[in-house]
Amino acid sequence: MVLGLKSRNEILMRFDGPLDARKVVKKIKRKFWFDKRVHEWEVLAPFRFYFDDENPERFIQVDAGWRTDLASVPGIFGFVIQKDGIWSQAAVTHDWSYKNRGDVVYIEKKGKLIKQNPLSRKEQDRAFENGMQTLGTNLPTRFIMFRAVRRFGFISYPKK
Repeated sequence: MVLGLKSRNEILMRFDGPLDARKVVKKIKRKFWFDKRVHEWEVLAPFRFYFDDENPERFIQVDAGWRTDLASVPGIFGFVIQKDGIWSQAAVTHDWSYKNRGDVVYIEKKGKLIKQNPLSRKEQDRAFENGMQTLGTNLPTRFIMFRAVRRFGFISYPKK
């Protein structure tokens, strides 16, 4: 960055508004153990993430009503990376994208949404990294979270 000017990526990659979500407690019945409470967040207002610096009209749209656990951090790593933080909106976008196998990319022409080709899992993970950068997540946290989704994301990625 020179003289406070933003790089091309910082100008083009953006969320169109803040994450508006509320915490919801879901109770899961277990057969042989105590009931478990799972905390989820429900997106209250839709938002877009413009992620493609080569085609700045492309965006991922997350719909209202979507429920997520924010960052899917296994409990044993919770002391290193929390489920929520400055990166939450990027995590919600990534979860939404994974759930829909990358088929969440649009452009808008004359007020109509036009669906684009789906993103590969690698492209979805890269969009997650870019989203964290856009939100100001520090480099070490961004690196750990990005490497984790690249290495273990296949576990939660839906099968065809």
